[in-house]
Amino acid sequence: MRKYLTLQKDYTIKLQSQITRYSSPKYVYVPVSKEDPLLCKKEVLKEEKLTNFVVSPVSGTITGSKYCMDVNGNLVSCLSILNNYQENFFHRTAALKDLRKVPLEKYIIDLEEHLCFDIARKLRKVNQNSVLILNVVEDEPYVANEIFINKEYTNDILSVLDIMREKLMVCKTMIVVKNNDRENIVSLEDKLGTYTEMELCLVPDYYLIGQEPFLSEYFQIREECILFTPSELLTIMKVVQKKRYETEVIFTVSGNGIKNPQIMEAKVGTLVSDIFADCIKIPKESKVSYVFNGLMKGKTGILEHLIVTKDLKSILVMKEECLEELECISCGKCVSVCPVSCNPKRVYDKGDLKDASRCIQCGLCSYVCPSHINLRKYLKGEKNDGRTS
Repeated sequence: MRKYLTLQKDYTIKLQSQITRYSSPKYVYVPVSKEDPLLCKKEVLKEEKLTNFVVSPVSGTITGSKYCMDVNGNLVSCLSILNNYQENFFHRTAALKDLRKVPLEKYIIDLEEHLCFDIARKLRKVNQNSVLILNVVEDEPYVANEIFINKEYTNDILSVLDIMREKLMVCKTMIVVKNNDRENIVSLEDKLGTYTEMELCLVPDYYLIGQEPFLSEYFQIREECILFTPSELLTIMKVVQKKRYETEVIFTVSGNGIKNPQIMEAKVGTLVSDIFADCIKIPKESKVSYVFNGLMKGKTGILEHLIVTKDLKSILVMKEECLEELECISCGKCVSVCPVSCNPKRVYDKGDLKDASRCIQCGLCSYVCPSHINLRKYLKGEKNDGRTS
């Protein structure tokens, strides 16, 4: 049985109750690959293909190129597009009235045509022995994207889930929510009376409980589990019913270093520094650090030149703490807490990366270390600077 851990949290950090939509940036900077030839002219329309795998999130004028930073710290070449604020679409069709009449293969084709390859891959993977799970769990502290999306679009999400249940002919359909997510529990219980084939299942607030191997073991599911998030089900509706591309991203801006933690929605290519200047309040005297995509699994970085990309999940603004890294005391906590049975101490001491191939970068070893050693970075292959315990 896997070991589960409840993370300590600062409960004074509270998100605003509504999603903040930052929908009218002056410029967007859209990452494009040099190997992928441009398909467009200088004037572009919203959702017009810029390359075979990239669409414009706005209508406007291409003014040049610029290097920006993605959430992983990589410099990426981007097209600079001046927004004309017209929101003129390249192509728009009437929405389908009944998604139930669309064949499953058409779902997959539409998703692939609209560059949603991961969702299409999941649909291809499902069979009659699969368990279909709507996963409303967020593992990372202070991140609540899927929780807010499910709360705001409950009816649409349940409708798509029910259609997927019928078309995929799965053996079981579950909706998994943390037992402290009261708003979603109440909302789902109120609406599930009309969806009798779906089961609402609650899980404790344990770290990693939202990952497929952990959920399967917790509920003792032997069949293959296929997890969909609320945002993925909304994408299915948006693509198949409305033939729309995904040009907006929902992400969390939170932490103890800002006055107004909130869920944001912004266009792909928006400069994060513009969003912060207009929407986020950081005390003037505060010294803060920025952590992208989670305190446990994410990485620190800077806001300068950072743009919104589809893999941006969260930006946490945390007050800087000066925690001195001490010598290892061989307490063994990092070994005992590892969910995949790695030995972080051996990696730290000897640089032996034999166990590191199993590492899922969950960050638990660093979290429990009383010496404040960032063991996670050594498991990624970084050297230990000659220190030994």
